Amino acid sequence: RFLLDPKELQNSYRQLMTKHHPDMRNHREVDDDDDTSDASEITHAYHTLRKPHTRATHLLELVGRPMEDETTNSASLVGPEFLMHVMEWRETIDSIP
Repeated sequence: RFLLDPKELQNSYRQLMTKHHPDMRNHREVDDDDDTSDASEITHAYHTLRKPHTRATHLLELVGRPMEDETTNSASLVGPEFLMHVMEWRETIDSIP
């Protein structure tokens, strides 16, 4: 789901960190490496979900439609024919007195 309540996300993050952060373990019989790994994954997930752009990118990856890398340009997204039409329209508009 794309729309998230920021307060709800932050509360969930805090609850999970209270449970999994290595400094908050209260002498549990848990391996420190497991807690560190869990805390790291929780923090990464929180930072991914917190921002709309990174959240959208993640959701697209989950459904098998990853965003292209930096080499993607607008021509590969809409096609060169469409861009040519837009350029022609712009020239037509610019030529109107």
